[in-house]
Amino acid sequence: MVPMLEGAIEDLRVGVASSSGFDSLTAKHDLFREAMVRYTSMGQHTILLHVGDHDPSGYWMHRSMAEDFDAFCRDSGAEGIIELRRTLLSPEQITEWGVDPDTKQPSASSKHSHTKEFVALGLLPAAQVEAVAPDVLTQKVRQGVEEALDLEILETSMGRERRERDQVQEKIDEANEALRGVFEAEDEE
Repeated sequence: MVPMLEGAIEDLRVGVASSSGFDSLTAKHDLFREAMVRYTSMGQHTILLHVGDHDPSGYWMHRSMAEDFDAFCRDSGAEGIIELRRTLLSPEQITEWGVDPDTKQPSASSKHSHTKEFVALGLLPAAQVEAVAPDVLTQKVRQGVEEALDLEILETSMGRERRERDQVQEKIDEANEALRGVFEAEDEE
C-alpha cells in the first residue's frame, strides 16, 4: 500500500510511513523529535495523516497515538506542534463508499474492553482499509494532504527550485561549451 500512496502524493513532497499494529513509544517519540526539529528550526507545525482500519484495534491505535503525541508536546512545553488527523477509515466513509464491512463484526458481549467501547460508542460497522477501492484510497489521501498543505507556498518553493535548477544547468552548459572550445583548439594544434 505504501508505494501506491507514495505515487499518489509524490509531487506534493510528503513522506509516507508504514507501521503494523501499535507503534512502539520509541517510534512515536522519534516522530515527535523530528517534529520538534522542524518546529524549532523552521517554525513548522507537523500534521500527521493517519490511515487505518476502522475496527477496535484501528480506533485504539489512533487514540493511543494522539494521546502519546499530546503527552510528548505537553511534557516538552511545545503543545500543539503535532496534529494527528484520521484520514481513513470512518463509519461514514464505509457507508458512503460502499466498503465491504468485516464479515465478523465486533460485539458488545466481547470480553475485550476495547471492543466493548467501540460498540458502545456506536462506531460500527467495522472494515479494513484494504477493502477500500485503490482509486478512492489514493484520492482521499491526496485530498487530505492537499488540505493540510499550503499549496501556494509549495508552488512558490517549487518554482524557485525550478529557476535555480535552470540557472545551474545554464552555468554547466557554459562550462561545457568553454571546455569544448579548449579541447577543440588543442586538437587543431
